[in-house]
Amino acid sequence: MDNNLQKYLENLGLSDIEAKLYLTLLEKGPKNVQELAYELGVNRTTSYVYLNHLFEKGLISRVTKGNKSLMVPTDIESNLKKLLEKRIETTKEIQADFNTMIKTITAPRQPSAEDIDDFEIKHYKGKNGIRKIYEEALAGKEFRSYVNLSLVTRYSPDNTDLFLKAINKNPDLIVMEILDSTESTANQASIFVEGLKDKERYQYRFLPKGMHITAADTLIYEGKVSIINLGEKPTGVVLKDINYYQNSKDLFDLIWNTLPAPQK
Repeated sequence: MDNNLQKYLENLGLSDIEAKLYLTLLEKGPKNVQELAYELGVNRTTSYVYLNHLFEKGLISRVTKGNKSLMVPTDIESNLKKLLEKRIETTKEIQADFNTMIKTITAPRQPSAEDIDDFEIKHYKGKNGIRKIYEEALAGKEFRSYVNLSLVTRYSPDNTDLFLKAINKNPDLIVMEILDSTESTANQASIFVEGLKDKERYQYRFLPKGMHITAADTLIYEGKVSIINLGEKPTGVVLKDINYYQNSKDLFDLIWNTLPAPQK
């Protein structure tokens, strides 16, 4: 596998596994999920998760040949050009904010770590900021969330890998998520569970049909509540207040206990 090509694809926004899957299809032709998993040395469930990301980016499609369902690249030049244009636009935004960032960094007085810890509200912008919120939340013992899985998968495809690694690495972590009730969400949740070593530490339930979660993710963890909005310009806010946290946790548990456990 060409390392330069893989690095270039990652620079366009693909994750490590997404780039490897895509290059395997380009170099070795159409393959089914089992064959791709074998080529990369990953389990089949993981392959499904990242192939779904490639589907959403429009880079691959599924074709049927005999009794086999095969993955194939689609319109290579056009789709990679779209990824490049999106990357260029993001770079322009970063460049436009450069002078403001420098002024902030070089201000005469910077807040100390103690000052920051005393803040009751923190604001985050961009994918890196959102990732810091998730990393902090997943480092604890209890994690509750109301999540619009379709939005998270669309705008933050690496989120799945982040969660899998965190739950598998942190033996004390228990995750409880309330999800939109859609067929797509149900499929994504069941696929995610298959990638876990200890499946009992990730639990999920569905809202009744017709009810929807508008924010991409609302997290309740370790004395904090965080609201995350995703899109072209992701933002997040973290509220640190023990009373608000406890009320949010109690309300979540009340709703959780009224929802049926998903059928296995």
